[in-house]
This record gives sequence, structure tokens and C-alpha cells, in this order.
Amino acid sequence: MELYRRWVQDFGGGFVMIGGEQSYGVGGYFRTPIEQMLPVRMEHQDRQDVPSVALLIVLDRSGSMTAQVQGVPKMSLANQGAALALNVLQARDYFGVLAVDTRAHTIAPLQQHPSKGAVEQRILSVNAGGGGIYIYTSLAEAFQMLRDIPARVKHVILFSDAADAEEKVGGEMGDGARGGGSSLELASAMLAAKITTSVVALGMETDKDTGFLRQLAERGNGRFYLTSDATTLPQIFSTETMKVAQTSLIEEPFLAQPSSKSPLIAGIDWPQSPLLLGYNATKPKPTADLLLTSERGEPLLAVWRFGLGQAAAFTSDAKNRWAAEWLAWPGFGRFWTQLVRGMMRKSDQASFAIDAVETGDRLKIEVDAVTPDGSFQNGLPLTIHALGDDQQSRSVEAMQTAPGRYSASLDLPERGSTIVSVTSAKLPDGGTVFGHTRSYPREFLSTETNETLLRQMSSAAHGTYDAPPAEVFAKRPPRTSHARPLTSLFLMMALVLMPIDIWLRRRTWRE
Repeated sequence: MELYRRWVQDFGGGFVMIGGEQSYGVGGYFRTPIEQMLPVRMEHQDRQDVPSVALLIVLDRSGSMTAQVQGVPKMSLANQGAALALNVLQARDYFGVLAVDTRAHTIAPLQQHPSKGAVEQRILSVNAGGGGIYIYTSLAEAFQMLRDIPARVKHVILFSDAADAEEKVGGEMGDGARGGGSSLELASAMLAAKITTSVVALGMETDKDTGFLRQLAERGNGRFYLTSDATTLPQIFSTETMKVAQTSLIEEPFLAQPSSKSPLIAGIDWPQSPLLLGYNATKPKPTADLLLTSERGEPLLAVWRFGLGQAAAFTSDAKNRWAAEWLAWPGFGRFWTQLVRGMMRKSDQASFAIDAVETGDRLKIEVDAVTPDGSFQNGLPLTIHALGDDQQSRSVEAMQTAPGRYSASLDLPERGSTIVSVTSAKLPDGGTVFGHTRSYPREFLSTETNETLLRQMSSAAHGTYDAPPAEVFAKRPPRTSHARPLTSLFLMMALVLMPIDIWLRRRTWRE
């Protein structure tokens, strides 16, 4: 996602996001580089017709959560997921967090949180403890907290290590339990009280507790998420919260309403367009251009410029779910053709002639800027961006060294290709993007004859250095060999050695 963002912002690329049941907020893109790039926000603050939500997150804070992924503790990633879930909900919703090892620790009480900043900081500060998460104790505490909350949607998200989920049955650990029965029975009892349970398991399918945690989610009429990559936890938590809160998917028929003029939607008979059957609810960002809306006035198509490129958000889909009637509409193909072409990276290569030369570990770039009539363009603020295989961005301002000529140099990664863009604020729709691939290392670039090494090799192999062709191809006499019997030699040696052996055996040795 970060590479997509860099491609649009630094290299003038185009990006279009299409809606669907696995897109926008419900697809886990809340507060990601994708949302940062789009002209819409994925949180929807005007949910009036959806019942209030009570969400309780139970975090595994056992010893296994101290392990690190890409330098970040698993516990920290789970905390980030819980904090994202808090920010997805509205102030009228109920939210709470429990951190559980052998007992439940209340991090955020289950209540409405009009001010989220302090609560978010408490969640992000949770540290791992010891032992394994006690499942029965977790659910018993969650049941008690949710039972009397005045919300129509009550939901638990249980996060656990798939290889370290303890206390599946109340009392089996000898401490911490509040009664008898199993965790599965408790999840069924919670469901009878209209409290659903989803499970997020960190591990693999082969872990010893994966089957139990999957069954627990089924008993709780919730969803089961299994991931071996802890860095996906924030995305999973935000996705599950949006599904529970029902803030993102609006599935009802509506007509697309043009809200402003643009070449992207020109020439299409919008009053005759068929119904769309749903969309992802979003809010436009302040500087976005809203081109199409739903009948409620919510974004259907929004575009804006992001850095050097452009990004668009189309909140309905382009398949036979929400756009089933659009697929046969004559305007369908024209709409997408105009939108995609309008988002494509603009290029003004006629304005720049570029010479890039690799010198050591740097790339020297010479830019000649001219107008279409051949005159020099002086005083241009030229910016050069580079992105290499090492994922590191490099930027430098080019300096004018002669009429219409600008020069700059960039560090190069040790190997691989680098994408380079040359742009100017005075050419808002122009610029040039090119790639540079590093040459082979110097040891492979030597083109001179190493005569000393060749003489050493020929001498070691008992050969001749730079022998005349006649000698190299001369026909050599065949090598001959003959056998010589050694029997007589060994018999003579035996006759000589036998008396010596007899003498040595019969001689008396004195100390």
C-alpha cells in the first residue's frame, strides 16, 4: 500500500479504488496509506438508522505476545488494532477493552467515550504479562459486562494466540474460573442473550488451539480470523468492527446523480443510467471533487490530485452484485474508459531531454529543458524523486548549470532498479519518469587481459603461456604404457626379511 501511495504522490501515477464487500472500510483499509491517498474518508459519522453498538475487545496479553514482528512486539500490533476499532465507532456507541492472562484486567471500561484520546493512549500502553490467556475467565467477564448494556448490537472480539489458549473449561487450571462449564457452552449462553462472539487467532492451522478457537466463533455466531502475520492485526480489527457496526455497506437501489461537470463523466446520459444496488458509505475530504453522488448525497465518484498524481474513489462495484444492471448499459464502457484514461499519469517528455550516467555509487542526471519552439526554459524549480529496490525514497532539487540545463546527482542502492521522476511546479501536468538499472559490479566489468594471472595458471598446470598455434594444434605421439611384474621383487624382499624376523622373535630382550 505504501508503494501505491509513493507511485501516485512522487511519480505522478493514477489510482482508482472500486467499492465492494471487501473494499474501503470493510476491506480493512481504514487509516492505511490507501485511505490517505483517496479523496474520501472511510469512517462514516452520520449513522442514524443503525442500532447503537456495544463492542468489547478481549486481548491476549500472555507471555507469547512479547515476541516481535519486524521489530514491533505482537502486543503492540494487537493494541493498534483495538485502538483502530475505537476510532471506527461513534461517540454514541459503547466500547471497552479487557487484557487477559490468568485474569481479566480492565483497560477501558465498557461505556460511551465522547473523548477518545485518553482511552486510545491507555490501550496502546498495554504490555504482555505471562502464562496463556484464560478463555473461560475472559468470556465470563465479558458476559457480565455486556449483559445489561442498553445497546441492540452486543459483540465480543476475542484475540488469542492459536497455540496458547488455556482454560477452555472453567476451573481446569485450578484458578481464575468463576464456575463450571466449558467456554463453548458459555459462548452459546452469550448468544442466547444476544451477545455475539468473533475470534481473531494469531498462528497457523496446525496450532493446537486453532480448532477450538474456530469452534468458539461458530458457537458465538461470529467470524473467525486466522493469521500468522501479526502486522495484519490492525486491519483485521478495523474490518471486524466495521462489519459489526454496519457503518460502511449501504445496500439499497439508487440512481447515480451528477454533482459537477468534468471530462471524466461528460457525454454520458446519466438520467437514463440504470440503478446501482449498493455502495460503500464514505465522506468526501475537503478538497475532493465530487463528481457523482447517491440520492442521499453521499459520494459515488470523487477525484482529487494527490502529490504529482491523481486518485479516484468509486464507491459502488463494477461486477454483477451492485452494478448488475450497469454491465449491460451502453454507458458502462464509456464511463470506465474516460475515468481510467483521465487518471493515467500525464507526461511532458517533449519538454525534457535527460541524460543519466552512473558514476560509482551515484547517478548523475543532466536535464535539458526546452519549449516546443526550441527555446530554453530557465529558472525552473526542478525536483527529482527516486525510489530503489531498497524501498528508500530519495529527493533532490536540480541546480541550473547553463541555459536550459539542470544538474543533480542521487545515491544509488547497491543493486537493482531505481525509478526516477523529474517534475516541476511550473509544469503541473508534466514531468518525466524513467528507470535506471545498476550495472554489474566492477569485478565483472574488467575488459583488460590479466597476463600475470594467465602465466601463473599455465605454470601451475605445467603448460605453456601464449604458445604458437602450430604447437597448440600439433599432433602429439600417443602415450604408451607397459606392465612390469613385481612378483620377483617381493619374493626377494621376503627372503631377506624372513631371517631378520626369526632372529628378532628368538632373541631374549633384557631390560
